[in-house]
Amino acid sequence: MNSGTEGQRTSRAATRGFTLVEMLVALLLVSMISFVMIEALRFGQRTYLQITSVDADNWEVFAAQRFMRRILESAYPFQSESNVDSFSMEGGPERIVVSAPSALAFGSGGYQRYELYVARAEPDSRRRNLMIAWSVDRNGRRHSDMQTMHKEVLIENIAQVQWGYATLEATENKAGAPKWNDTWEHTPGLPTMVRMRVVFPEGDARLWPDLIVATKITHDANCLFDSVSQDCRGSM
Repeated sequence: MNSGTEGQRTSRAATRGFTLVEMLVALLLVSMISFVMIEALRFGQRTYLQITSVDADNWEVFAAQRFMRRILESAYPFQSESNVDSFSMEGGPERIVVSAPSALAFGSGGYQRYELYVARAEPDSRRRNLMIAWSVDRNGRRHSDMQTMHKEVLIENIAQVQWGYATLEATENKAGAPKWNDTWEHTPGLPTMVRMRVVFPEGDARLWPDLIVATKITHDANCLFDSVSQDCRGSM
């Protein structure tokens, strides 16, 4: 009799299920675990988006530096003519104009006259962009109408751009130490090196390492070389 009663109690205890309190505790634990997993997923998604955004912005900087390096390295020092009122390179602290071979993307050969300058994104906006304008080179002749030139934004939203121009000057202790200036105007030749610095607004994650480019072409192919002055004395 006793053994039968104990068996019935054990069977009822095994089949009674969970109490309401146990169910609530289990649901609370599941909810907490789900909340933690969702927040971890959101955090991972935000981190991924930030990383991809920074990578995309830095890729834009890399592409701009590569484009500028090609132009500055291949800058062509044409020999000025009497009716030409500019030289192969003219620049200031925030603006540079240079003659260089046409980029492959433009689909034409010959030379282009490039101009890089800073302009506001909108007339009433504080955002400033680094712009590039270009047209077919006419041996350095100035363009009377900037509206006729092709223009594009090279880098968006910058705080400042700084150009530097270096020449090598021999001293008593050094064969040739670079001397940097912030202007290069009314000079027939090219500087030995050109430096380009871009400063981004505070809080901007983009990085611009100093771009320092050595010019490769020293004389116009059509110049008449003077062995005494070691320079061009005219054009053929």
